[in-house]
Amino acid sequence: MNVELVDRAESLRKFIGKFSGEPFIGIDTEFEKIRTFYPILGAFQVMAGDTAYILDPKGCSLEPFWKALAAYRGTAGFFAAEEDVQVIECSGGALPGSCVDLQAAYAWLGYGNSKGLAECVKTFTGVELVKDQTMSDWLRRPLSDDQIRYAAADVEYLETCWNSMKKVLEEKGILEWFLEDCRLQFAPSPRDPVSVYEFELESAHSLTARQQVFLRRLLEFRQNTAEKLDIPFAWLMKTKAALKIVEDGRMNMRRMVRAGMRERAAREYGSDIMRIEREVSRIPDPELPARQPSADEVPWKASLNAAIGTAADEIVRKYGIGRQRVITKSMENELVLHSAGFLPEGRTPRLLIGWRRQFFEPACRGIMEKVRGSGASLSQPQDAS
Repeated sequence: MNVELVDRAESLRKFIGKFSGEPFIGIDTEFEKIRTFYPILGAFQVMAGDTAYILDPKGCSLEPFWKALAAYRGTAGFFAAEEDVQVIECSGGALPGSCVDLQAAYAWLGYGNSKGLAECVKTFTGVELVKDQTMSDWLRRPLSDDQIRYAAADVEYLETCWNSMKKVLEEKGILEWFLEDCRLQFAPSPRDPVSVYEFELESAHSLTARQQVFLRRLLEFRQNTAEKLDIPFAWLMKTKAALKIVEDGRMNMRRMVRAGMRERAAREYGSDIMRIEREVSRIPDPELPARQPSADEVPWKASLNAAIGTAADEIVRKYGIGRQRVITKSMENELVLHSAGFLPEGRTPRLLIGWRRQFFEPACRGIMEKVRGSGASLSQPQDAS
């Protein structure tokens, strides 16, 4: 493997001319996000052909590269792509049309969910990566020889691993399904300042309709403020503290600190939180949105989950796909809430789109038709607002 440091406009121009014609490039990033909301890019690695290019954003503007990357017509391979994609987008870049996540592919082949790059590389090449610069300071200059070596190694074997996994996926007849999942994974999604994960925490479902509105507005305020100030949102309040504030109510700064907020954050933003609580308290009952229930409140959840589980087990048995890539608890809950008519408008359960639909729609059809035919409904708990 050759390694080239790209830290000048001229070397960047030459690099762009080389990588654009490659059928596959491996991508990784090194960044820091300890004290900021947005990640700060320290190095951007691209494996193209037999050369690992280490792009230095402090040495030259990467603007020409971002344009070339968006126009790239080959396949870009990542390993655990979520943070890399965030870095690209926050740096002003855009993804090429064809992207694959090798961590997901590794899980599809049954090696386990959320496994690391080193394990994947060892499986398909026998090489043991040295992961000794993970906590290195990637914003310090100049980059050390050890840092450059480490950064290059993170992309060196991506194409080899992808070629091996792609062959197995093809042999199993599931390559197109995997690529379909990748298209969904890398597709741009509408920005929502409230994380779906955070608002769908089970504890949020025990709240009243009014409290759920308070929680959403509180999380929106936290996210928007952190983004504006470029600080980690946990510096304002952790999600656990936000839930405690909503549950306890009647807020003042002392109660906010007891709920888990930092004292400084309570002093600086306590008045905003109390204002949000007052605004929510004044919403007339008829204008409150319907309370978002938990899937556990759906009477036929057990029957539906059993049908879903049977279908998932059959897919795993027949195609050898890692079960956590076939179905997740979140996917199950989506379908359960959909059956009761409580999935947010415009949102289709993931089990009923793409390649999964052919398996899960027939498996659940009988239960869904029985529920609709009987007129069964989900009784809403009384709102104690």
